[in-house]
Amino acid sequence: MKRIVALFTFVIPIAGLSFNEVVEVKPLSFKLMIEQEGEDPQGYPNKTDEQGMKQGMWTIWGHMKPEKGYPEKGKIEEGPYKDNRKNGEWIKYHKDGKTPRLIGVYENNRPNGAYKKYYENGGIMEEGTFSGGKQKEVFKRYHENGNVAQEKTFNADGKEDGKVAYYFEDGTPEFVFTKKDGVTVGTGTRYYPNGDVKEIITYNDDGSVAKTEQKDRVNPPKGQVADETAGGGGPSGTAGKTKNGEKFNRDGYNKLYNSDDELWMDGQFKSGKLWEGKLYKYDSDGILLKIEIWKNGKYHSDGQL
Repeated sequence: MKRIVALFTFVIPIAGLSFNEVVEVKPLSFKLMIEQEGEDPQGYPNKTDEQGMKQGMWTIWGHMKPEKGYPEKGKIEEGPYKDNRKNGEWIKYHKDGKTPRLIGVYENNRPNGAYKKYYENGGIMEEGTFSGGKQKEVFKRYHENGNVAQEKTFNADGKEDGKVAYYFEDGTPEFVFTKKDGVTVGTGTRYYPNGDVKEIITYNDDGSVAKTEQKDRVNPPKGQVADETAGGGGPSGTAGKTKNGEKFNRDGYNKLYNSDDELWMDGQFKSGKLWEGKLYKYDSDGILLKIEIWKNGKYHSDGQL
């Protein structure tokens, strides 16, 4: 916040003197106005003290930091300062200048206390607690649909300690293991999206992998019922789109695209079903989540993204 102080100097002509001989009376000054950066009835005072340090509640607006790319009248962040340093609860906003992306507590300009991060749709993205510059206690991250994506616990030293779990978007466990003072111990289990066990990993005391055991999927893939896979074969490609005027080959090679024009299936088909090839899976924003490898009409493994 800048204070603009107008200083007025009066030049007074004295009787008996010519205009080339004047008596300058100074200093006679007064404060004309104070310009508050971000001045707005819905904002905070944005005051500084005599030393120019920020004090009290502040709103940082887009026009104050144009390099951030926010709307001129959009909020970048707001919260309390003490001696030019953040102290207390602050709210930081997404680029629209309206939607909170972070609400957290600061102490002496550092995160210290509970915080929450938010998606642009207002849903919680992440929540946890900082103390002494370290993550502490329970930490959770969420998928955009609100389901938990990851959860773990940190000990007093800021190290992961206890159960650690990752989840698919529908809430099904994806990978579950245990940490002790930051080191992976015991066994960890990976799961297929349908809930079947995919892999069991045994760890040494130092956190290195002692052995792994791969498991075949037992039940039908997620989103398919048993009769769809009867006789073998992956998902049907009849709903897919081809390009360049090509027709869908029920018994042969196809490269198929979904309704958003994203590559969906690529490989050999039998009776209209994927038999040898790749199945591409995306989230609601079109981000590629995984690639399934199909062999002999059965799911084989996940491919590399």
